Amino acid sequence: MVDWLKWLLFDMGFLSLDHRYWIGLLVSLACFGITLYFAKEVKNDLTLFTVLALFAGAWVAIASVYESPAAYKSSDANPFKLPDRFSDLWSFLLVFTGALLAREGKEGHWFLNSQRLQVAAMSLFALLVIPRQFPPELISPQNAELALGTVLSLVGFLALGVGAKTVAKLSHFVVLAIILVIYAVLESGRTLEFMLVARRPMSDFFMLSFAVAKLFLTSTFCYIVLQHHRLQSAAKAE
Repeated sequence: MVDWLKWLLFDMGFLSLDHRYWIGLLVSLACFGITLYFAKEVKNDLTLFTVLALFAGAWVAIASVYESPAAYKSSDANPFKLPDRFSDLWSFLLVFTGALLAREGKEGHWFLNSQRLQVAAMSLFALLVIPRQFPPELISPQNAELALGTVLSLVGFLALGVGAKTVAKLSHFVVLAIILVIYAVLESGRTLEFMLVARRPMSDFFMLSFAVAKLFLTSTFCYIVLQHHRLQSAAKAE
């Protein structure tokens, strides 16, 4: 049972490496396109339009991670530095997407608010440049960056949840929260694989799971923003 689960999660590879990364790229660009469509629907609301513009930018950043799997074939000592920074930029943009949406609504938590999340994101983003300043004998720069990047991703998911909670219906928020938790588990699992096993291409399971999570996250978050815009427009018309 354990061997079968390990094969499913980490070793299943019916798709070729190039096909897996094409899926990741196309799904990320599809998320960008979906966000653009919803942004057009809220273009008269500058705040919500900016929220979705940041969200669209995040998908362009993550699409850059999937541009080519050539890093796995590179002889460079650190071929993943640029893709990792694009991934961190994606997380950073998610934080500000959620924080701006939270300010559109009514933030109700004295501690977990948009300003604190933004400060946390800026601090983590700055810390990402520090590990490589230490000797490799003292600290593993790649593992430290991976850990910091994953924490930044979790802050990004948290910010999206906090922002959505201020404007969404309870049922819509619950759906988004479930998607965010699943995405966070996938992100954390992938990082643990890097740190404990090896830096290797995604298995079919991870690639397809991330693809589905991206599409559901994009559709649900954009729908929440659109619904809020429609409610605001209806209230102003009365």
